Amino acid sequence: MKKPTRILIVEDMAADAGLATREIRKTVNNCEFQIVEIRKDFLTALEVFQPDVILSDYSLPHFDGRQALKLALEHAPLTPFIIWTGSISEDVAVDCMKAGANNYVLKENIQRLGPAVIHALEERESLMARRQAEENLKERERQLTILFGNLPGPVYRCSNDADYTMEFISDGITELSGYQAEDFRQHRRHFGRMIHPGDQERVWAEIQTAVERNQPFESTYRIVTATGEQKWVWEKGQGILDAEGRLQALEGFITDITKRKQAEEALQNSEKRFRALIENGLDNISLLKADGTLIWESPATVRMLNYVPGEFIKRNIFELMHPEDLELTRDAYGKLLREPGGCQSGVFRLRHSDGTWRWAEAIATNMLDEPSVNAIVVNYRDITERKQAEIKLQQRN
Repeated sequence: MKKPTRILIVEDMAADAGLATREIRKTVNNCEFQIVEIRKDFLTALEVFQPDVILSDYSLPHFDGRQALKLALEHAPLTPFIIWTGSISEDVAVDCMKAGANNYVLKENIQRLGPAVIHALEERESLMARRQAEENLKERERQLTILFGNLPGPVYRCSNDADYTMEFISDGITELSGYQAEDFRQHRRHFGRMIHPGDQERVWAEIQTAVERNQPFESTYRIVTATGEQKWVWEKGQGILDAEGRLQALEGFITDITKRKQAEEALQNSEKRFRALIENGLDNISLLKADGTLIWESPATVRMLNYVPGEFIKRNIFELMHPEDLELTRDAYGKLLREPGGCQSGVFRLRHSDGTWRWAEAIATNMLDEPSVNAIVVNYRDITERKQAEIKLQQRN
């Protein structure tokens, strides 16, 4: 149920107050009135009654319309104030309107009172809606400011031109580039000119292709900061279209990925060094599943046994083992499987591609529980010449 419209009347003449209430009820349904005539009661009514409209006589014995208007503006600035008086000069009426009154009605024109109250209520509703919209906008701006401030990079809206002329860019651009956000917003700086010359053409092509297809775009490229430093950034955005499908702007987000790029580069270099050591090392390395299936082998393994590279991948390594060494080696392998992180060493023979047997000395490590390895790692070397020398020595003795 709609609440009644609360109307506060400042009037010392009971007859005039009654006349006003009757006239207002003709045009305003569901009204509630309170009548006061002194300052103290007026202030109390503003706080307790909380009127939707104030109707005040201009001249009172102990209080007047100017004082009431001033107090109303201080304590209830959104409440419409109507001067209601028996006689008032035009200059006084203009002064009251300038001071903040919404309207004035002469008592001799009482038929204007109802419409004046209706108009005042409409103005109040419009003003409150505007104030609410302003408050909502301020709150939205506050939320966005906090959100943008916590993002690891700037949010932007820009033109689809080679300079990426900014309509808006958040303050995150300062930390990223060393330039003030306002410089971009005022077009004193242009983001497109910060993109590394070696990346500008590629970035433009990637964005234009995505825009033409009406798809989001992602791009990784370098920028040159205010200090001349090169940084890697990742950008994600999309074209914004109007109702007719025409491109209006680009909107997106940019973040610094320099550390990630440096880490990736360091990892790649490390992998290259590791691969060079493995591929050119004298020792053989094999990675086995728990059942002994070969899943990877170093190039040295191929050189030792002279098989075609990858020939034994997905085959069981025990197929190459000398029958006389098989039982002992399987026992050691089984013990190793029961010891995560443990090691086992041994000497055994492997079949060469020409059918001969090569002696190998090996150390196997259980790294099945290591996620980055997930295998039994076998390091072994060819000791055939040493074993043959030992056998000859034993035969002499």
